[in-house]
Amino acid sequence: MLPGRELINEIEQTLSDLDADEWELSGKLEQYILDNGDEFLTEWREIKHDYPGNTKEQLNLIFDVIQSEAYSESAKLQARVDFLDEINDELEHLFDYDEENV
Repeated sequence: MLPGRELINEIEQTLSDLDADEWELSGKLEQYILDNGDEFLTEWREIKHDYPGNTKEQLNLIFDVIQSEAYSESAKLQARVDFLDEINDELEHLFDYDEENV
């Protein structure tokens, strides 16, 4: 079984154990977990080891891990977009200079 699928199954089982069956992971969240399954499953196992028997806390902690990773990736992508926007602005400025001097 893929690590991400294993984690999804465990999260769903934990939600069921907490009688929170009405809560479902969205397709996007499941895909994100699948894409990062190795890392998240390792974190999940550490959480289960460090917080045995406290399923609600375990669930909250893995959601924090996933959210933190998503935020970190988002910040990196935003920094890259900002950098590329600056490059684009500089190139536009150079095009304007070139057109003024032709």
